[in-house]
Amino acid sequence: MKKNMPQGGAGAEKEVVLKRFIYVAVLLAITGCVLRHPVKTTRPGLDDSPWEERHVTSGATGQQYRYLFLAGPSREAPTILLLPGGIFDNRIWLYTAELRSHFNVYALDWPHDSPMYHGDVNDYGDVAHDFLVALGLRELYVAGISAGAYAAIDLVSRKEDLDVRALFIYSAVMFAISKEEVKERTKMSKFALGMKPERLRSFIEWRVSRTEFDESPGKIEQKDIFYVRPYSYYAQLFGMSFNQGDQPQATGKILCPVLVLQGVDDDIMPVEVARETPGVFGDAKFMSFDGMGHAMVFSHGPQLVGAMMDFLEERDLLP
Repeated sequence: MKKNMPQGGAGAEKEVVLKRFIYVAVLLAITGCVLRHPVKTTRPGLDDSPWEERHVTSGATGQQYRYLFLAGPSREAPTILLLPGGIFDNRIWLYTAELRSHFNVYALDWPHDSPMYHGDVNDYGDVAHDFLVALGLRELYVAGISAGAYAAIDLVSRKEDLDVRALFIYSAVMFAISKEEVKERTKMSKFALGMKPERLRSFIEWRVSRTEFDESPGKIEQKDIFYVRPYSYYAQLFGMSFNQGDQPQATGKILCPVLVLQGVDDDIMPVEVARETPGVFGDAKFMSFDGMGHAMVFSHGPQLVGAMMDFLEERDLLP
């Protein structure tokens, strides 16, 4: 008779095998051993048209920034700055090209390394501000998705030399909005930072490769734009998240109108928690979208641009 085998015959034996399989799968995921080294480490070269890839170097820091640009209806058209999240680069905004009907559009790509990275969310606001100064931009609208939303909040709340007309928050749960948010975020960040560099990078690639992304509205799919960044980038990203702890951002200092856009099917930022976001701003509106997930700005870009324009028209801010 087999040792440690529960009673119940073939059905019970299958249950034990299944449990062991799940245990091994979870163990592999936790240790990051699914891949020894990441494979997709080169930024994919794609036809990003009508977007134009550009570069600018900051005179203050010497940092070179890569960004996507779309020319608006005129040189005098207002600027909108788009900030990506942590795992996907600035091409997460590919399907928001209709913004160019009213704006000159700048989609910043976070640098792998920056002299302003010190492990704080403020670093991202400083990076975005350095980029804007390098381009000579002061009056603008700002949008951020996921981790980029926190950067957008920092930028708008702390940089008093900017004239920000409206702020758009995509797929984000506010820092320290609840005790549960603090617990889950810091646990995830501690888990990531506890991995060896190559294990973390391979784990990120493994997770992305097994994610079913929503179909895009164009020829480029979300999986086509993914690549694995150097560890320094992820150390900063998760370090910022962990070091924030239970400190909220200075959302009360943001005086411009804020539109919060959230997918009901977001499995990373729960919509139930995101609904609390408007309460931390002075003037904010919340919109939820059925059937949309965390990367909805990619999968449903044209529809969400329409929501942004409607909001600006409501507030008499549409250029």
